[in-house]
Amino acid sequence: MSLTADYETEIRVPQPQLRAAQGNVRGLPCMGIMRQAFETIAREQGGSVTEDYEDCNGKHTPCVIGLKTRQFPRGVGVDITPEGKVGYHLLQWPTQDIPAE
Repeated sequence: MSLTADYETEIRVPQPQLRAAQGNVRGLPCMGIMRQAFETIAREQGGSVTEDYEDCNGKHTPCVIGLKTRQFPRGVGVDITPEGKVGYHLLQWPTQDIPAE
């Protein structure tokens, strides 16, 4: 059994940046910073940076940026709402299903 979760954060992309991006939020400076953080985590955890995450049926859902690690093999996805709110999406397996180190 798994748990699908969506989390909204207090992180906001400023409206002027959203308007200037004209739909290309991946090119925003703040997303460059987030990508660097995800790349660091991926490198340290032996994972990868992606542009999607998977549900329990293996369906890939596109996102602005994603991260897959041993602890989150189906990935954690990040999206930005039209209002600029940053949210995270993930499918969490129970602890006993995570391979031991």
